[in-house]
Amino acid sequence: MSTVDPAVRRRDDLLSRRGDRGTLAVAISGLLLIVAGASGIGMFASLMFEDLRHGVIDSVFDDRTTTMSRSMWLLPVTITVGVVLVFAGSGIYNWALRRYLGGEAPWLLAGPIGFAAFTCGFIALVPTWLEPIRIGTAVDPIFETDDSWGWGSWILYRSNIWMPVLLVAIALLFAWAARASARTRRRILEERDRLLQTGQRVPGQIHDVKVHYSSDDSGSRRATGATLTVSYLDGAHVMRFVERVTRGAGAVEGCSRAEVLFDPLRPDVETSVFVTFQRMPLPGDWIGPTHKSMGRPR
Repeated sequence: MSTVDPAVRRRDDLLSRRGDRGTLAVAISGLLLIVAGASGIGMFASLMFEDLRHGVIDSVFDDRTTTMSRSMWLLPVTITVGVVLVFAGSGIYNWALRRYLGGEAPWLLAGPIGFAAFTCGFIALVPTWLEPIRIGTAVDPIFETDDSWGWGSWILYRSNIWMPVLLVAIALLFAWAARASARTRRRILEERDRLLQTGQRVPGQIHDVKVHYSSDDSGSRRATGATLTVSYLDGAHVMRFVERVTRGAGAVEGCSRAEVLFDPLRPDVETSVFVTFQRMPLPGDWIGPTHKSMGRPR
C-alpha cells in the first residue's frame, strides 16, 4: 500500500502527461472509436428505417426483402459492437484528454462528432433502400388487390429525402450548441485564471448536498453528480452562500470541507465565485457557475 498522500498522487497523475503528444494521440484514438461505433449504429438505424418504410409503402405479399430481413444477425452484432465502441471510445477520450490538459475538463467534441458520424452512417445506406414497385400504390403481386397509398405512406416514401435533411439539421444544431457552450466555458476559465492570480481564497463549509441519480431499466440507481450549497466569509466578514454543481458525487462523499475563490472587489458577483473540494487543487478542480447562470445579467 502506498504511503504517498492521495492528493499528491492524484495531482502527479494528472500532471505527468500534460502536453504529451502520445496522450493526445490516445485521446484522438478514442474519438475514432466513437466515430466507428456511432457510424455503425447509424447504418443499422438506416436499415431498420428501410424495413419500416418497406412494410408501409409495399404490400405484405411483396416477395422482395430488405437487407435487414435477409440478415437478422445484423441486429445484435451491430448494436453490441457499436455501443461497446462508443462507450470505450468515450472513456478513453475523457481519460486521455483530461491528462493531456493537466486536469482540465475535456473539450466537448465527442457528442457532436458522434452524432455527425451517426448521421453519415444513416445517410450512406439511404440510396440502397428498396423503392416501391409502383409509386402511389401498394402492389399485391399475388392476389392483385392493389391499395392506394394514404398520407402516412407518402410521408414514409419521401423519408429518403426528409430523414437525411432532418439528421443533418440536428447535427448542425448540435455543433452550434457545442460551439456556444465552448465560448461560455472559455469565459468561465478566463475568469477563473484571473481570480487565481488576483482573487481571494478562503475556507468554505458545505451545508447541503443534493445527489443526482440516474436509473436504468432494472431499477438500479447510480450517482452522476451533486448540487452543493457552500458558505464562506468574504473580506468584509459577510457570510455568503453559493451553489455549485459537480459531476460524480463520489468526489464529495464524506467531505465537510471546501475552499472558495472569489473576487474581493466584487464579492457579491456569483459568477466570479469558484469552489473546490480537493486538497492541493489544480486549476481544473475549481468549479465555477453553470453555463445557464453565465447567461444571466449581472
